[in-house]
Amino acid sequence: MDNVELMLGDCLERMAEIATGSVDLVLADPPYGTTACTWDSVIPLEPMWAQLKRVIKLNGAIVMTANQPFTSVLGASNIAWLRYAWTWKKSKVTGHLNAKIRPLKDCEDVLVFYKGQPTYNPQGLVDCDIMRHNGKSRVLVGKETPAISVASGGFSSTPFKQSKTNYPRQVLDFSSEARTVHPTQKPVALMKYLINTYTDTGETVLDFAMGSGTTGVACANLARRFIGIELDSDYFEVAKTRIENSLHEVVECG
Repeated sequence: MDNVELMLGDCLERMAEIATGSVDLVLADPPYGTTACTWDSVIPLEPMWAQLKRVIKLNGAIVMTANQPFTSVLGASNIAWLRYAWTWKKSKVTGHLNAKIRPLKDCEDVLVFYKGQPTYNPQGLVDCDIMRHNGKSRVLVGKETPAISVASGGFSSTPFKQSKTNYPRQVLDFSSEARTVHPTQKPVALMKYLINTYTDTGETVLDFAMGSGTTGVACANLARRFIGIELDSDYFEVAKTRIENSLHEVVECG
């Protein structure tokens, strides 16, 4: 695993070992502190930011998932660097125990922080209507064609990556993983989307709250260098195995 560095231990201590200004993207799913589980203890934010600001490059992005009330706390902890947020619309709905007093949860926040403008590669995946007329399919794309009305022939909808404008909207619609080994495991597809957006091939991604290693799996698939830190020894071994398997699959396919 030449392009992978995995660290077991406290993220604040282990991040101190990472060279200053060596990370192109921080992509992490830190604990939200919304449960009583041992793995859900919030990382002290002031020392966390001290390390993140040190290791990130001047044109690097720091991207973290969150959910209320942690979203507000995390955003306020570095309001000077907070630029915007994505919304991940997930397929698994949670919050059923409180359904009579509050809405079910089907989305999470993805906060984007940076000091200087980072790499930004728009991944404009949108729903585009395919018109069917006289037995032929036709896709209409254009700045002045936000929607396609169909006069005859019927239509179907399919994901389509724009070839011209390619500008995504803030809502990211990725299905939750069918099988997970961590309670808050994010989809590999979501992490790949964010990595492609904020880095180029060969650059370095840090996940200081690695969990089961999903960010590392995404990096293995996209030829990015990965640094992962995890406190829990059991999840560390799970992450190591998942990343190793992904690297082997990439080699076999190559």
